Amino acid sequence: MINRDSPVPLYVQLEEIIEKAIKNGEYKDGDRLPSENKLCSKYGVSRITVRQALNMLEQKGLVYTVQGKGTFVKEIVIDQYLYNVINFGKILLDKGLVGHTRISSYYPDSSNKNAEMMFGANLSGHIANLNLIGYIIKTPAVYYQSFVNTETGQKLYNCARKLEMEGAAFSTYDLYSHIGISIENIDQKITAVKAGKILGKILEIPAGSPLLVLESKLYTSGGTPLEYKLGYYRSDKFAFYLNRKLA
Repeated sequence: MINRDSPVPLYVQLEEIIEKAIKNGEYKDGDRLPSENKLCSKYGVSRITVRQALNMLEQKGLVYTVQGKGTFVKEIVIDQYLYNVINFGKILLDKGLVGHTRISSYYPDSSNKNAEMMFGANLSGHIANLNLIGYIIKTPAVYYQSFVNTETGQKLYNCARKLEMEGAAFSTYDLYSHIGISIENIDQKITAVKAGKILGKILEIPAGSPLLVLESKLYTSGGTPLEYKLGYYRSDKFAFYLNRKLA
């Protein structure tokens, strides 16, 4: 609540209260904030204070105002630069967002044609599949499908269970440092698909919604294959960009 004995101006305190509520999911994407009159009444501040707080939120890109209708929470879109690989938790932290990761499923004995081509015939029938869902606040934003050898898969799964219980935001990139494996190189390719019924249900979007698919091949030292991974990113939550030079 507002602390009138604090040296921090009232409008700054109010802005911080509303910002925290947005980032914690109390106000979701597209929600209309309480009216100026309601905010004045709830926090015991003047209309000028409320307007100053809302103006600060708008400058931060967290809200937008529609004349005659009110102030609304702006949808969060994460711009991810492709030059560097940044783990899911750090992406959220850099944006000042709260999130977590949940294990969707784990199959110690699985198959995937692309993974088998990457690993070679010697691992055919010995591939594990770990699937994770990354949440931004309370919204599922990305679905990861990872294929690794069975021994590594079990270690990743055990580590993921521990971090999941801690409420951490992570992908398999984060898990490797916990199990003592170093990544030397990653090959990636971006494509676009429409969500089917299963992905739509997982990511809580209508079937047919656009998704960005980031296909990754991870290697350890000496070019040894480590993981074949597909990341399905909601296009209303993520945008990928890079800087290119003319040849």
